[in-house]
Amino acid sequence: MTEKIKSDLIKEIVQFGLVHFDKDSIDTRIDNLALSTTTLSRVLDLISSKDTIGKCVAGIGMKGIPFATMLATKFNTPLVIIKPSHNNLYEVIGDCCNRHFIIIDDTMNTGNTFINACDVIRSKNGDPSVCIAIVNTGDTIKNKHHYTDVPVMSLIHINELRDEWNLKNKRHNEICNE
Repeated sequence: MTEKIKSDLIKEIVQFGLVHFDKDSIDTRIDNLALSTTTLSRVLDLISSKDTIGKCVAGIGMKGIPFATMLATKFNTPLVIIKPSHNNLYEVIGDCCNRHFIIIDDTMNTGNTFINACDVIRSKNGDPSVCIAIVNTGDTIKNKHHYTDVPVMSLIHINELRDEWNLKNKRHNEICNE
C-alpha cells in the first residue's frame, strides 16, 4: 500500500465530509464512502492484484457492494453479494461453491458482520480467504486482527481519519479567528 495514496484517501474522506466526529462522545459516523468515484478508485489502488488472483469477490450489504463490484471488474473475477437480513441471517446472491473469496465492506467495528459473512460463504461450500474493511472503526489493531482462521485487514483506521479531521478543524478555526 503506498502511503501517498492512503494519505490522499484520508484527506478526501475528511474533505468530502464523509466522516463525522462528535466532540462530546466517541460516536463516529461514516457516510457512504462509495459516493465519490475518486474514493473508490483510490481504494482499488490500495488493493494489490496479487491479493485477487484466483479469488472471487464478495461485497457485504449495500455499502460494500460498490467496492466489491469495482474490484471484481478491475481484476476480472466473479462477484457475489452477501445480503444481511433480519435476525443476523445472511443471504448469498451468486455461486460460492468451491471458490476462494475476498470479502469487502466499507467499515468494521466488532467484526461480527465479517464473521457472519465467512460463515454463510462456508455454508455454501466456499472458502473465505481474507476480509477487507475500508475503515476500521473499532478497537481492533489494524492489519493484525483475525477472526477464526480468516485474516482481516483494514485500509484505514478511524484514528487516522480523526487526526486529519482535527487538523482540518484546527486550520478552519485559525482562519476564522484571524
